[in-house]
Amino acid sequence: MSESAYARAGVDTSRAERAVAGLVEVLRRIDPGHPSRAVLGSGHYANVLRIDDRTGIALSTDGVGTKVVVAEQLQRFDTVGIDCIAMNVNDVICVGAEPIAVLDYIAVEEADPDVVLTHDTGCVTTLDKSQFAAMAHGKNVGVPVMSEAQFAALAMGAHPYRVCQLHWHSADYRPLLEKMGIDWQAAWAEFQEDLKKLESGERKFSTWDDVG
Repeated sequence: MSESAYARAGVDTSRAERAVAGLVEVLRRIDPGHPSRAVLGSGHYANVLRIDDRTGIALSTDGVGTKVVVAEQLQRFDTVGIDCIAMNVNDVICVGAEPIAVLDYIAVEEADPDVVLTHDTGCVTTLDKSQFAAMAHGKNVGVPVMSEAQFAALAMGAHPYRVCQLHWHSADYRPLLEKMGIDWQAAWAEFQEDLKKLESGERKFSTWDDVG
């Protein structure tokens, strides 16, 4: 693709290069008070920071850019993550380093998935409760976050409250349950009846027989 074709598509590569050059020039004037650990100069796909006389760590940041626009138009996002990893791996390889880790970051204008799944219960709590920060600024996030075990249990017919404990969640999970064909209103009524029995002393505790 020619440079003019990039520009017609909304990607002005020459302007981007001038912006990067200006940024690098400003950063070059900053005195950190100690010698720079950067091994390579500006212009490489990645840079290497000197750890000691024999060890360096290569760092690179890359993204998928305007490919996201194409993915949105096609409503196909299954290859975007693969492409992003490949670009970062290629950049690190170009300076002779071995890729060993990736720190991923996802930024979206408006989150609109059905659910975010994680295998770490701590992540479930953090990602679920942290949405209050966005809501406080008027952002409608509302992305349900569940552990893989919770979601698998729901898919297998487990009670959303008695077993999966969704009443502890902050983000609105009800649209997801409706999409899965789960009558959350009936399940909530059943859960409320359980609470009444526990509060009245009719039931001292719930067993697996009670939640089945």
